[in-house]
Amino acid sequence: MKLFTLEQDTAKPLPYLNSIKERLVRPRFTDAGTLVVNGGGNDRAMYLVDVKALGK
Repeated sequence: MKLFTLEQDTAKPLPYLNSIKERLVRPRFTDAGTLVVNGGGNDRAMYLVDVKALGK
């Protein structure tokens, strides 16, 4: 899974989530705008991304 920002008509990749080596599944947004993604590994990790803070 990769995250991008749009700058004019160009999608620019963001480095967030790049260090995660497991498969990421079930991406969804909360009502507050937080991106929630589950890890596909045995430990059942969950990753939270405050998308409003990205790029700041």
